[in-house]
Amino acid sequence: MAEDAEGFLVPVVEEEKCVSCGECESACPVFNEQSNKVDAQGRCLLVTTKLERYYKKSATMGLCTMAAEKVIEEKGVVFGVWLDESEWKAKHVCISTLSDLDKIRNSKYIQSDAPSCLEEVKSLLVAGKTVLFIGTPCQVAGLKAFLGKPYDSLYTIDLICHGVYSHKLLREEVQYWEKKLEGKVGNFKFRSKEVYPWSDGGIINFDLTRKNSEICHVERHGEYSPTYRCYAYSGDGMNYNLRECCYNCAFRSPARYGDLTVGDAWLIDDKYLNWNQTNCNNGVSLAIVNTDHGTEIMEKVSELVRVKEIPQEATFVQPALLSSARTIPAGRKMLYDNLGKEEYGSLVNRVLQVDIEKLYVRDRRLQKKKALKKKIKGILYGKGNRH
Repeated sequence: MAEDAEGFLVPVVEEEKCVSCGECESACPVFNEQSNKVDAQGRCLLVTTKLERYYKKSATMGLCTMAAEKVIEEKGVVFGVWLDESEWKAKHVCISTLSDLDKIRNSKYIQSDAPSCLEEVKSLLVAGKTVLFIGTPCQVAGLKAFLGKPYDSLYTIDLICHGVYSHKLLREEVQYWEKKLEGKVGNFKFRSKEVYPWSDGGIINFDLTRKNSEICHVERHGEYSPTYRCYAYSGDGMNYNLRECCYNCAFRSPARYGDLTVGDAWLIDDKYLNWNQTNCNNGVSLAIVNTDHGTEIMEKVSELVRVKEIPQEATFVQPALLSSARTIPAGRKMLYDNLGKEEYGSLVNRVLQVDIEKLYVRDRRLQKKKALKKKIKGILYGKGNRH
């Protein structure tokens, strides 16, 4: 696997060493179908928790963390994605202790290096170890194609995936904030609920260490992050920075690839969410149980969660799983072709034809005005306080 010009990992054949054995094609999930062999999709569940230790640091409500915790407690190992801030790259790593769980928590939207861990997964399975692998559908499919046969001790969770962008964009994002805010960025999170609630969607969050060693906490909605704005908040419904193959994903099969599918419960009809009004902002996951192993995972975490089964047609699963291609906007090429050639914020503004910082300042002022009006109204008309 090697990086292409945009920073994505792609397979490269060393032609001078190739003996045409076909092994690379047999290990490729594009040529070797790996979706679950089921006649119909599994049960669809809304899942939430009131346990702060899970939802507070998680992108949604911590379902993957719960599953990982249970596997480790039973002496198994977990493969998940760690953000290496020395390189600003995402890597699949193996953890076997609860103290390492924080490494793989929270979403990472850049492509992770999963191929480098596949040999390790196989050797652990051959040794009889229980393994939980968490990744995107294509990564789970890739693992299964590489293994070549099923293992009873392998459990997999595939994530409902919007697509990935290059680690080069994350590096540009970090440099953008370091220059703008005059400090060193660390502890970067792609999703946070420290300030904004879960229902507000994507929030970036990081610590900023200033020259005087003072550390401050920064949190912004995705609309005001150059990379996140291109990724999901462009305002025109277009995605400007995905890997090209993500626009026409070959792994959006209704049969799925993991034993359990996990994602945010966006766009669910309110009549199904009414059961959870008391703690909706803690996060609500959509879990799709695809296999008997998926049922086992949900049974392992049953005492930690609240669950409501809903019909498949009531979820956003159908549009999320359709294989139809999304349009690749012309601005995508402009973005990747000019990385490193001009200031990142200016480049994104030019691609999207906006001024992100001006929008942020304007919207903050509006929020303050609304908050002030609400406060004044509460003082004037609040219970027992009529003036």
